[in-house]
Amino acid sequence: MALFRVVCAVLFLVLSGLPARSEETVLEKYAQSGDAESQFLLGLQHFNAKSYDNALNWLTRASDSGNAKAKNVLGNMFNAGMGVSQDKAKAISFWQEAADKGIYAAQYNLGQVYFRGDGTAQNFPKALEMFQKASANPEYSWPQYWIGVIHENGLGVAKNMDEAVKWYELSAKRGFGDAAGRLGVIAEEGLNGKADPKSAQRWYVLAVSLGHKPSQQKLSALQAKSGAASAEDGKSASVANYADRPKKTYKGVTLVGSGYPDVNDEEFFNMLSKAIDMVGQMPAKPRADAEMVGEVIYDPPSKMKLGKETGDPRTPIPDQFDVDPKRKKPGIVHIGSSIRFRSPIDIAVYNLHKNGRAARTALEAKEIERQLAGGGLSSGETAAKRERLAHLKGGVLANRSNPKAYLKEHCAQMQEEFQVLKALDAPSQMRDALAKIMQSRSCA
Repeated sequence: MALFRVVCAVLFLVLSGLPARSEETVLEKYAQSGDAESQFLLGLQHFNAKSYDNALNWLTRASDSGNAKAKNVLGNMFNAGMGVSQDKAKAISFWQEAADKGIYAAQYNLGQVYFRGDGTAQNFPKALEMFQKASANPEYSWPQYWIGVIHENGLGVAKNMDEAVKWYELSAKRGFGDAAGRLGVIAEEGLNGKADPKSAQRWYVLAVSLGHKPSQQKLSALQAKSGAASAEDGKSASVANYADRPKKTYKGVTLVGSGYPDVNDEEFFNMLSKAIDMVGQMPAKPRADAEMVGEVIYDPPSKMKLGKETGDPRTPIPDQFDVDPKRKKPGIVHIGSSIRFRSPIDIAVYNLHKNGRAARTALEAKEIERQLAGGGLSSGETAAKRERLAHLKGGVLANRSNPKAYLKEHCAQMQEEFQVLKALDAPSQMRDALAKIMQSRSCA
């Protein structure tokens, strides 16, 4: 888990929108030394910048070194002809190599290839196999939907509506509107037995909240047919708004549930309570950072589409980066993945600690901005404050033009994280994975 988090952190920094040339200077140091992960990240940076020649160079080098994620992106390039001549056979070959190494995206891509017969013979049993493998990713909702389609229509398997509904429900509960919409149709038309208008309405409400536009028409028609939505259904539609969500306070931290009837908010409250208890076991500095967090909001996959982002006129979801100096605990955390796939240690280290540190940084930056705006500083003090402000806002990459300084600060953060994992008696695989990363970066 720690290895995954570190890689995600590096990837975020690469894609954070800071000047590309300076970022590359740091990444190239590792890429040129033969580090396959750095070659992949550098290639991905070029890919996202649509610099396909450079992307092809670095992704190929990473692929040749065995990096499975690079193979998946190369498959995408050859499939769509991005910077290369379109070659479906090569795309499938790269995806297969990546899929064999457990890359969920490649498994899903192959599922689509075999389902549609795109570049190869249509093969529904093979498509089902690939979709089932990809469905193991806890953040994916699309493979489950296509598994449902295969079972509902008897494509390469015996037609089984019960099995189809099971997979559609898995997909819908992970946030895929198409699946929720299909469940609404199945319930409304009684395709799995007896028609159930109330169930159909609940699924259509969920589908609409997930952005599935066709379900809005079906919901309106169903409501017109039944007269009006019931009070229960009205509650289901609105409870996800921030102001109406279930809330609990634990040790001074406000816990805000998702408010969705198909999400276990009690599980979230229990998990966060355990994570907050662990803060007291952290070393002094990380503990002080973690104690800056005053609110934790549960937003499982796709639920963030509601509230602030859709212009809800009621209370919006707070922005985790907009800290309020007047609050004793100004830090805000959004949990954007299912609690079922997390642990209290994971949340304590990678949400409470890191977001608390970010809140402390944001507060210091606000104070420096206030001092600069107020004037009265000497030229030397002004220069020092501006340098510190740039450092705070740039994070680790504030030293991107100086690889040694970059390494020093990046290593310091990883060493602090390692000490937190050690203090919390984290599983050995979490500590070992981080230790391996630190060793590869020559951290003392």
